[in-house]
Amino acid sequence: MSFVRPLVATLRSAAAARPVALGFLLVGAAVAGLSPIVAGKLGEALFDAVSRSRAGIEPASATWTANGVCLVGGLLIGAGLLLRPAQRLRFERVAQSLGDGVTARILAVTATLDLDQTQNPDYLDRVHRIQSEAPSRALRMLDGLLRQVRGVVGLAAAAWVLAPLGVGWLLLAVATLPGAWLRTVHQREDHGARAARSGTEREAAYRAALLGSAAHAKDVRIFGAGPALLDAWATFHRKAADDRLDLRERHARREAFADLLAVGTALALAWLAVDDVLSGRAAPASLALRFAAIQAATSALGQLAAGFSDISGHARHLDDLEHLVALRPLGDGTAPLPSPLPTALRLAGVSYRHPGMSRDAIVDVDVDIPPGSFVAIRGENGAGKTTLLLLLSGLVRPHSGTVSVGGVDLATIAPAAWRRALGVAWQDHARFELPVRDVLALGDPALAADDARLRTAVAAAGLESFIASLPDGLDTRIGRRFEGGKEPSAGLWQRLALARAFAKDAPFVLLDEPSAPLDPEAEAALSSTFAAQKGRKTLIVVTHRPKLLEHADMVLDVSGGRVASSRGN
Repeated sequence: MSFVRPLVATLRSAAAARPVALGFLLVGAAVAGLSPIVAGKLGEALFDAVSRSRAGIEPASATWTANGVCLVGGLLIGAGLLLRPAQRLRFERVAQSLGDGVTARILAVTATLDLDQTQNPDYLDRVHRIQSEAPSRALRMLDGLLRQVRGVVGLAAAAWVLAPLGVGWLLLAVATLPGAWLRTVHQREDHGARAARSGTEREAAYRAALLGSAAHAKDVRIFGAGPALLDAWATFHRKAADDRLDLRERHARREAFADLLAVGTALALAWLAVDDVLSGRAAPASLALRFAAIQAATSALGQLAAGFSDISGHARHLDDLEHLVALRPLGDGTAPLPSPLPTALRLAGVSYRHPGMSRDAIVDVDVDIPPGSFVAIRGENGAGKTTLLLLLSGLVRPHSGTVSVGGVDLATIAPAAWRRALGVAWQDHARFELPVRDVLALGDPALAADDARLRTAVAAAGLESFIASLPDGLDTRIGRRFEGGKEPSAGLWQRLALARAFAKDAPFVLLDEPSAPLDPEAEAALSSTFAAQKGRKTLIVVTHRPKLLEHADMVLDVSGGRVASSRGN
């Protein structure tokens, strides 16, 4: 009964968000299950009244009965037409709430996991599968439950009508079992096939993203990569689509035979009902009701089979969601930061290997960083410089050895507390296309309202003239993604990342090639900023620029993942 937990979770989410709407849907499903039998009962009464009237048996009473049946039928039809839009609206509201809830749970987890956890291809395949399907799967599971309600009520009502036919009507239930079993098997096969083709679908999605990405547009056009990317997208997309359609075709052929068995049994049951009338065991008027009951039973059994199949099948996909939201960051420390800050940092015997790589990126590193010092890190590309910053930031954890802050193992310190003590600017910094104040105060609403601190950070990064040139100053949106946005140059984007690091006024500042895209004047201004902050902050900067190196208290030369030399300047 692996579907029970996801089903209960879906119901709880729907009930918490839209309790009245969920109740309305459940009642509506029960009424829908009864409606064929009610229609059949009205048809029986109408047929009987017309027959009595034409035979001259109490014609006045028969006429009144016929008129009453038509009036009740009309009222029921009218009520159904009026309630249908309300039912649809409530279903859409519940669907919106369920989808939003599932999406929020996914984003809450994916935004907090450690980098090592998010760089695993299996994790990326699972996230791709969950993000594209989980919100709709929860809704379809709810729809499956509503089908079950309709099916149970409809089958109970049909059984009451068809009871005079003896065990014959039970054959109909037996005849639906192969179809129900096949649908459950097919859902399991579909889940396995969906997991198997996730990598192919992600390859296709990546090519499509490259073709439509503004960030890649220049390279795609200059190198003429468009046709090759389009061909690759078509190949991956077609393979995934062909696999999906081939599986559905096989399923459709199997289910067709099962459906023929159910239809044949329904026809046999209809023949038994006709034989009862012809033999005088039942009144002619009962045919309308019995035919309605046979149709209702067939539909109800189909609803039950499809509903159970949907619930069990979609539950497998939602299990992926539950496994995802159960993940927790590897860093689960709770200790407070030592004080006062900045304090000494130490890497003792630290080694680290990136996920999926065959060799360590950092090998047995021992470094002591005094508080308030300016440490420069240099080395060839791929030497491990950025990985050292990642380890110091706590975004990745060493596989051996320890990173400590004031003698306290960083792994035991609460991650949020350590991150509040950091100002960081990466070489491959993210470009947040938001108003400038939100870019600088990312994740800190109080800082966003503090113009004095923001302007101090702007000055430290040499951005005064750029901010002054914007039509709304700090409130101007940057980037081309939204109308009215102003696009900074590459160097200005880098300075914005630096200003964001400085705006926190954090005791530890980690910078990855901060002057790479800067002109000499901007680099000189940045050098002056570092000189002014020495002693007050611990600055750890990856750089090769002599202008910045001349201020360093310590230079770490990194080669092959090892600190080849460590010297004062």
